[in-house]
Amino acid sequence: MKLGAVVSTAGGLHLAFERADELEFDSFMIITKSNRQWFAKPIDTEQLEAWQSERAANPHLDPIAAHAGYLINLASPRDDLYSKSYRSLLEEWDRAELLEIPTLTFHPGSHVGSGEEAGMERISRALSDLL
Repeated sequence: MKLGAVVSTAGGLHLAFERADELEFDSFMIITKSNRQWFAKPIDTEQLEAWQSERAANPHLDPIAAHAGYLINLASPRDDLYSKSYRSLLEEWDRAELLEIPTLTFHPGSHVGSGEEAGMERISRALSDLL
């Protein structure tokens, strides 16, 4: 069994490795940007290299997962919110891929009264488009 939790990336994504190791985790999850914002500035070369260096130095911390921001609502009946949610999840996907994180966890959202079937249809469409 692997033990882990969401680990802070305050001060830099790469610091999650040290924090997870200090807690004697075998695995961990990060949020790659503020979970209260839709979009983030891209991960720069320096951040990526620091992440890769720490990952190479800590092979015992595996697997690593990412968690998408909480604003995403792919089930929303509002086209503007659905579109922003889709773009935000795509950015999260790209960030996880860049960091070579194989698992991205997200909350698909709420249909906000439009009905379960309508909400599931929108979620299914977004995931199909992403894949």
